[in-house]
Amino acid sequence: MNVICFSDITWNFLWQRQQQIISRFPKDCNILFVEPSFWLAAIWGIINKGLFRFLPHRVSKNILVCSIPTIPFGDKFDVSRKINDQLLIKGIKNLMRKYNIDKPVLLFYKPRYSCVINKIDESLVCYDVIDDTLALEASPNWLEDRIKFLKSNSDLIITSSENLYRKISEKRKDVFFIGNGVETEHYTKSDIPSLIPDEIKNGRTVIGYIGAIGEWFDFDLLEKILKRFPNFSIVLIGWVFRNQKRTLNNLSKQYKNLHILGLKPYQDLPKYVKDFDVCIIPFRIYELTNSVNPTKVYEYLASGKPVITTSLPELKKFDDVLYIAKDHEEFLINIDNAIVKEYDIEKAIRLAQENDWEIKVSEMLKKIQDYAAKKSSRFSI
Repeated sequence: MNVICFSDITWNFLWQRQQQIISRFPKDCNILFVEPSFWLAAIWGIINKGLFRFLPHRVSKNILVCSIPTIPFGDKFDVSRKINDQLLIKGIKNLMRKYNIDKPVLLFYKPRYSCVINKIDESLVCYDVIDDTLALEASPNWLEDRIKFLKSNSDLIITSSENLYRKISEKRKDVFFIGNGVETEHYTKSDIPSLIPDEIKNGRTVIGYIGAIGEWFDFDLLEKILKRFPNFSIVLIGWVFRNQKRTLNNLSKQYKNLHILGLKPYQDLPKYVKDFDVCIIPFRIYELTNSVNPTKVYEYLASGKPVITTSLPELKKFDDVLYIAKDHEEFLINIDNAIVKEYDIEKAIRLAQENDWEIKVSEMLKKIQDYAAKKSSRFSI
């Protein structure tokens, strides 16, 4: 099976659902992983001292990572966006020719690439919807039409949250919910060193967060945590988006118990979570997060750590394992409770195992293969 995955993140930025799924596809799959932007890939390559990592390169025997040059900032304008469409189509066709990819399954995470549909003789179009993209403050107006086109031209739609499933399945069939997961064994290892500096721990209780920090992050809640627990170390690990950096930097100047450790490699994350006493998901509750199924909750659970979260709709079904807070004050109380109360570690790990990526990928592959077979049989009649 040939697969072209159109990703919304670069391969070596954050290790997310896309990479977890693609890296578990059968080794005889010929996979082209298309990064969201040639220029973003180039900049990220320079930051990581891999100056030419924006050129096509293999990350495994069957996965080729690539990006396609387009007009910088061209998507902001109708005329240049249409030119970029043609550049993307031509670029994909050239890569398919060069690497012997024919009749591919198209797996979409980035709707912007929907311009290639019906242009490259694909065998199947699958849209894996991982968030409510239009609810993001940074989403451009023109993207709505691309998403509508992608949804209407997909043979199969998969969603990472039940709320997304409900919203999309109201209007069409061929929609399936396959939630996020975790590489359980990656987090259950006990014989690993800690990477949290001693001066941060130093006998203190550690409240930890791992994940990107963007518009969904509740900074008012974070400040209340910093004020309520001045003798605790609050540790944040992950990429901070530009619009949130100033707010976070201002808080770090005011509160000495806030420790911002930045983005860390996926393979090292268990070595940080190991010393968390409690894990937090301090997300705002609004349109975007109403459809969020955070991967980090499964990673926290696999680590056997108590989890305190705001009242995300997708997590309410786990209320027997998580501390779910309906407001800020309850969140603070739950931190106290999580520290002093006995926690059922085995139950937490069991829930993580039930949501292992191996299970999720098996479900997803079966759907793709079934629908590809159905579509092939229709055309062969």
